[in-house]
Amino acid sequence: MRLEISLIGQPGLVCSDTVPAAMWSDATENTYALIFNLSESPVARPHNTPVLEPRYNRSGDSLSLFSTLLTRKNPYLSFHLAGQREPLVASYLAMPDTTFLVRGLQFSFARLLSLAERAVHRMTLDCRAEPPPDPEHTPSSLFAPRILFSLARILSEKLVGRLVRLFRVQEHWSVALYQSSWSAALEAPKKSDLVILPDDRKRFYADPFLFKEREKDWLFVEEFDYRTRKGVISCAQVSGSATTPLTPVLVRPYHLSYPFVFRNENTVYLLPETGSNRTVELYQARSFPFEWVLWRVLLQDIALYDATLLRYQDRWWIFGTVADNGGSTYDELAIFYSHRLEGPWLAHSLNPVKSDCRSARPAGRIIMRDNRLLRPAQDCESGYGAGLVWLEIEELTPDRFGERELARWTGAQLGADGTHTFNCEGELNAIDLRYSIWKGGILQGRPRGNSGCSASHK
Repeated sequence: MRLEISLIGQPGLVCSDTVPAAMWSDATENTYALIFNLSESPVARPHNTPVLEPRYNRSGDSLSLFSTLLTRKNPYLSFHLAGQREPLVASYLAMPDTTFLVRGLQFSFARLLSLAERAVHRMTLDCRAEPPPDPEHTPSSLFAPRILFSLARILSEKLVGRLVRLFRVQEHWSVALYQSSWSAALEAPKKSDLVILPDDRKRFYADPFLFKEREKDWLFVEEFDYRTRKGVISCAQVSGSATTPLTPVLVRPYHLSYPFVFRNENTVYLLPETGSNRTVELYQARSFPFEWVLWRVLLQDIALYDATLLRYQDRWWIFGTVADNGGSTYDELAIFYSHRLEGPWLAHSLNPVKSDCRSARPAGRIIMRDNRLLRPAQDCESGYGAGLVWLEIEELTPDRFGERELARWTGAQLGADGTHTFNCEGELNAIDLRYSIWKGGILQGRPRGNSGCSASHK
């Protein structure tokens, strides 16, 4: 760990010896309302005091956590009441950085802090959020050869990674359009049906949203410039499989993405992601689609990512992911609700209602079909934007939330490395695709047949 910290070039975790047992107080000598047992050994329960204990991949031994991280797996963390098999709270973590053990531990320990707080909160509620199902993988035992292999991998990736980054962009996103009637089977589109918007490799396009206004179809996207490292909202008119040039329509001093556009009472609104500004901002069209004015700041002092609006049962709902205690933005779903669009907005009593990297972060507009709510979400188990999962919301109230999985789309099914946003307008569909590209070269693995789209690059 000390070697990793020296390679990372930042303090990271503080490495220290185990605190001597003599410095721990004996919890059995006093009366407590609650005991947290972090000792990884059974503890007596004086006067039937409830005892909360962490589990690492269902094991009370934290070596299981180290083993999981060394094998580049996602840890499954939980808190249990002593003697009970089912967790009170649990989380299947996203791992934004799987190279360094210390970074994985930082994410894991930050999540354990959050889970400890939630466990106390959930103990006071009559109901609780459904914990995520256990992952299928079983971590191997910790042994010296694996540590040596991990260190060798770190050194090689650090050296080779720097060289590769000089010539290749591994997170390049493109937007594709295709025509298809919406299917109850939720089948992924065929690679041959995708018509991809070209780009100049100096920027990428992602988070496509479609909107119909005055019998015309419009495409809104995040346009991310590699030079400025900041996203803006751009728009183009769609006609068949062709678009007008993409033009920026909303630029702010901070990053914008995920342009959720909708209509309410004959007024068109735009709800972009403004998580980097720690706000949720709602814009109103002054002259659609090229002029927008800030109408309301719906939520302040919160970094909410991919905010997705829903009107359901006489309430407005906002879905989005949050990062608690410096954790990932991929794996914790929070919900807010209000009787009026302008607010006030209240937090769901179970926030975060889901802590699962496989299906937490929103991936597009929630679709209502035959009185069913179908929610697209990102699958980030193997990395950000690795795939898309469809879920049906079965229960949604200020105090309860439940959903079940219906289908999954992988990047490989679409001829890409990943995908993380889907939206439709009638039979017109839009999806984004992630590729690795060589700088100044052609897009690797990109589907052919992408003529018919044009784009401007300013």
